[in-house]
Amino acid sequence: MAANSTKFHSIEEANGFLHAWAQSIIDGIAVSFGLPDAAADVDGVNFYLLDMRPVPAPRGAKRPPLQLLLRYLVTVWADDPQAMHAAINDLVFAAMDEPAFDVADEAVPLAAWGALNLPPRPAFLLRVPVRVERLARSVPLVREGRLNAVPAQTNVHGRLLVPNALPDGRAASLAHARVTLPGHAQTATSDPTGYFTLHNVQPNANGEVDLVITARGRTLTHSMAAAGTADAPVTVLLPLPVGQLHGRLTTAAGDPLAGARVELPQQGLYVETRADGRFIFDGVPADLDLSTVQATLAGRPLRTAVQDAVLLLTSHGADLPAKPVILQFSL
Repeated sequence: MAANSTKFHSIEEANGFLHAWAQSIIDGIAVSFGLPDAAADVDGVNFYLLDMRPVPAPRGAKRPPLQLLLRYLVTVWADDPQAMHAAINDLVFAAMDEPAFDVADEAVPLAAWGALNLPPRPAFLLRVPVRVERLARSVPLVREGRLNAVPAQTNVHGRLLVPNALPDGRAASLAHARVTLPGHAQTATSDPTGYFTLHNVQPNANGEVDLVITARGRTLTHSMAAAGTADAPVTVLLPLPVGQLHGRLTTAAGDPLAGARVELPQQGLYVETRADGRFIFDGVPADLDLSTVQATLAGRPLRTAVQDAVLLLTSHGADLPAKPVILQFSL
């Protein structure tokens, strides 16, 4: 059966009431709430909280209270069995008459006594409800719906630049960078001047396009607030470390090779050597792998190998120098 009313808002309140209630039934009796103790040397009553269960909320309540049903094992101990029986008799009948809780119509399971390491004794189960009210949520009344327009698909035109990459402080184009859209398979690769295009891109709710850019072994993210056009691409500045590569292309005898083409394939850069065999690359990665440098002379490649910090370019073909070509460099 259910309790007639719920007056407790916490287990602490319920314990306090039980303590005062028991002493009002049996004057001066000791009250405890821990594990029952068969060796207790003082006559008393024990309310052991055996378990607790949630109570389903009533139907129709807009914000129903939170409710628990506490189940106490009520035991009495005394040296005199007659006194123990009299005490449990007074308590159980008083509990049946108390509207704040109920006496359960079930026996104490034998397994419970075994778990408590106690022999069975006169006892009963007391069900005590605990209830916590919840304040109603204040939800503003919406009189008109508001819909955010979904931005239409668009083509994205951009140009990747590395700031302060050139000796005069100007930005350098970033070639061969991979541009992707998070969560999409579409990709683009920037050309030698840093330009890239992505087609049929869906901007986010803020009208921005989120990009993931991979270049020179690094991955960066960037949000474009505008899509740009083919004639006026959006400039994207990427703060990558840069350096300058100076070199001189010579034969093993030290004779300069003019008009040779020196390339950095991964960066999409190339220059031709001057009359003295020298060349300069601006805006190259500061951690450039020199083994990626390639060179051709008269349209034919020179084989490369790194030896003691000197890049050796070995000639091929009858019309090329017969001796190895040495590319001297510095960063």
